Amino acid sequence: MWFIVLPVFPQDSTEVPVTKVVQLNSHIWEISIAGCNHVVSIGNDGVFLVDANYKELCRYLINVIDSLGGKEVDYVVNTHWHFDHVGCNLIFGYNSKIISSKKNLELLSEDRFLLGDTIKALPYYALPEIVFDDEYRMRFNGEIIEMFILAGHTCSDVIVYFPESNIVHIGDLIFGNMFSFVDINHGGNVLAIYESVKKLCEILPVNTKIIMGHGMIYSVEDLRKHGEMVKYTYDIVRKKIESGMSPEEIKKQEVLNEYKEWGKAFSCDNWIDYICESVKKNKQ
Repeated sequence: MWFIVLPVFPQDSTEVPVTKVVQLNSHIWEISIAGCNHVVSIGNDGVFLVDANYKELCRYLINVIDSLGGKEVDYVVNTHWHFDHVGCNLIFGYNSKIISSKKNLELLSEDRFLLGDTIKALPYYALPEIVFDDEYRMRFNGEIIEMFILAGHTCSDVIVYFPESNIVHIGDLIFGNMFSFVDINHGGNVLAIYESVKKLCEILPVNTKIIMGHGMIYSVEDLRKHGEMVKYTYDIVRKKIESGMSPEEIKKQEVLNEYKEWGKAFSCDNWIDYICESVKKNKQ
C-alpha cells in the first residue's frame, strides 16, 4: 500500500481541496478529497465508485479517476443519503448507474432537515436506479462486490465489500479515530453503531483494509478497538442518565475527558448528546 498526492487544478476557484490517493491493490484505490474518502475500482469492465462527495468537488474527483486510467464512471454507490456522499449524483446521474438501498432512495426523494439546513430532494435523474432491501451482489472488474445494509450512523448504512481483495468501505458508520456524527432523526443510534461494528469484526478477515467516509484506514483490530470505545462511552453516559442526571449535568462532569482528543469533527459534548438521544430511543 502506497500513497500518491496528485495535483488537481480548479476551474473557477483559487482554492484546491486537499487530495490524496492510496493504492490498495492493483485495481482499487482510496481517493480522499476535502476529507471525504472514496473507493474506486478501475479495470476492464470500467469504473466502480463508492460515494459521490459534494457536487462542487465533482470535477476534482473526475480528474483523479482520469489520472488513474479510468474513463466514464459506470457505477456509483451511495453509502447513505447525506449531502457529502451524494452531491456528484447531480453530475454522474446523467450517465452512471447509481446504487443504494430502498430506504436511501426514499430519504433522497424528499426534502429533509439535517444539521440546521433543509436538504432538497434530488431530481429524478440523480436518484439511485439500482436499489435493494437487504443486500446486492454484482461481478465487476473480475471480482464479486457485495453490498449490504447495517445501521448506526443512519437507519440504512450501505457497506461495500470486495471480499476477494479484502477491502471494504463502511460509509460513515464510524469516523476514523474521532467521534462521528449520528443522524438520530433518521434512524441513527450509538448502540446500533457498536452492534454493527461488532458484526463486521466477526465477518471480516483480519487482513481486511477498512475505508470509511472520513478518517484513516483501519485494520480489523482498529475497528474492534473503536467498537469498544463506542460501547464504553455509551455505558458511561447511560449509567449517568439512569442515576437521574441531565445531559448538561453529564457534560459538566466531563465524563468522557479521556477521549477529548477524539473531538475533532464532533466534540465530547456532541457525542454525549448522541448517546443520550440513543438511550432515550432504546427505551421506547
